[in-house]
Amino acid sequence: MVFDDSKTDVSRMQSALSAGGYPVENVIYEENQPPSADAGADQTVTEGDRVILNGGLSSDPDDGIASYLWVQKSGTPVTLSTDTEIQPVFTAPDVSAAGDSLVFSLTVTDKSGDGDTDEIIVNVKDSPIVLSHTELMPTQAKDMIDRNPDIILIDVRENSEFCSEGHIPGSVNYPWNSGVFQEKYSELPKDADILVICRTGNRSHAAAGFLDAQGFTSVYDIGGITSGDWEILTCSNEPPALTASLDAEVGVSLSWRQYTGTNFESYLILRNTFPDAGYPEDIYIRTESDVQVTSYTDTTLLAGIFYYRIIVVKKDGTLLYSDNAEIYIPGKSFPVHGLFADFGDKGLYFYDGNSWTGLTNWNAENMLVWNKRLAADFGEHGLYLYDGGSWQGLTGWNAENMIVWNDKLAADFGDKGLYLYDGGSWKGLAEWNRVE
Repeated sequence: MVFDDSKTDVSRMQSALSAGGYPVENVIYEENQPPSADAGADQTVTEGDRVILNGGLSSDPDDGIASYLWVQKSGTPVTLSTDTEIQPVFTAPDVSAAGDSLVFSLTVTDKSGDGDTDEIIVNVKDSPIVLSHTELMPTQAKDMIDRNPDIILIDVRENSEFCSEGHIPGSVNYPWNSGVFQEKYSELPKDADILVICRTGNRSHAAAGFLDAQGFTSVYDIGGITSGDWEILTCSNEPPALTASLDAEVGVSLSWRQYTGTNFESYLILRNTFPDAGYPEDIYIRTESDVQVTSYTDTTLLAGIFYYRIIVVKKDGTLLYSDNAEIYIPGKSFPVHGLFADFGDKGLYFYDGNSWTGLTNWNAENMLVWNKRLAADFGEHGLYLYDGGSWQGLTGWNAENMIVWNDKLAADFGDKGLYLYDGGSWKGLAEWNRVE
């Protein structure tokens, strides 16, 4: 008979067995054998390696191991995949040139509560970096920047330094110490010419070496910005200037200088047919949350004069408006006579008997031909004339009805009244709203 003396004592067990007709002649005590912990042999790895700890050689001679517990005792802190399994995994951390030793303890406990502990040392070596980047003097770097407009110039100082102390125009800010560089480097093309700069040269040297180790092939270390006579640009909370150019094959190409102020949240790009912001209504055509994006192409089918603006939206809710970028977009050259069709939200099209030509993506609420031109009311966008080549805005008001009368364009603008247009100006006829 075997019994657990943690639940009863020997005398009670003997009495119970004797009363049942089973006299006890002698008692033999069997003591629990404690487990033996084995954390495995010491290891030597290189930073970045996948390391597996193995307690699989731990054993217990009788009732088996109930639990495992791994604890890091010293060295650069790491995160274990688990601390209660036989084989936890971690990534060897970055270390200095001297390396580092990480000590882990393994405690195993059997089902009786007895335990044992063993330790393992994981020696982490620094990654060997073969320097392949080129160190440049400031004059050499300036020459490269002037000759190569596609060169990537990365300033690895912290943003506060980048803004307050000034930076080279066109440079992007990937701070090294705060880890932004290490997060963003994968977005860079590995075969591009990349110049790295900091304040005195220490951080740029580290960042250039890092790119070498990642397989970048054209890396240049400028050193410190204080060592050369650079054109310096400080951060500004002014909105960037916007330029617009027409590409007949693509659309309207917009470009602007990167915003260098604080608390950036996004760019908003607006289009309007009037130079006054918000009149009659700006159309939001693009939202961009990456401050480094400085171009956009509006591929909307358009004709006439348009005004583009860019807004910098700041995280505190502030809106910074740029000046207008005005551009004239000529329409297709064809006579007015033909078929004009309004397809609702798909826009207004002209049919010449063979093919359709898009004139605008706005929905025309009213249309008529006047003085060999097409008059179209686009609701909240206003009233326009089309001469076969371009659109001319007449007013931002919405014409509820239009007719040709006495060679003039008569338009009813609702509660604004009834007006006549003679080709040069509007003449008010009545303030009443014409019902029929």
